[in-house]
Amino acid sequence: MTHELYFQCVIACLIGNIIHIAFKVRSLAVDHKVANLEFSLGKYIKDDKWGLIVDALASFGLVFVADEWLDLDPRILGKIKSIFILVGFSGSYVILQLMSVAKSNFRKSVDWKTDIADKETGTLAHEPNHDRKRWMRQEAINIFELTKGYTPEQREEMGNLLKSMEEMAGNVLELTASIDNGK
Repeated sequence: MTHELYFQCVIACLIGNIIHIAFKVRSLAVDHKVANLEFSLGKYIKDDKWGLIVDALASFGLVFVADEWLDLDPRILGKIKSIFILVGFSGSYVILQLMSVAKSNFRKSVDWKTDIADKETGTLAHEPNHDRKRWMRQEAINIFELTKGYTPEQREEMGNLLKSMEEMAGNVLELTASIDNGK
């Protein structure tokens, strides 16, 4: 590959990156608008800076090693720029899926807003009433009664599931201990 072709491949890969980032920014902007939140391109770039940096570095890395696999079939050279745009786009998608924090921050904002709305409307999950706690406590006791008769072989066969059940039952008994004290 010539230096000019390397340069063109870098540009093609970065074009693929930019196309994907444009789709992502538009998607985030629409999500923010629907959630009545303000979207800022600067904040997106700040939040996802490491993902964007790794994305660009991956493009350069791909071009750096391209000659290792392009020598296998010279017919590819005629379509190399198209291939690098596609690879840049799909690589950007994968890297930003793994490293993006902007979508996570958006979801936290929406969760915070819905928690406020749920408190205002009274639709937030309520703590169980006394009868429900008593029922939960009895179910936890039943689990211990049921599992205490298991043989060591049965315990080994059930493994982590049994340990998880007993641990959960122990937590329920601990959390509902006040019921036995008449509270």
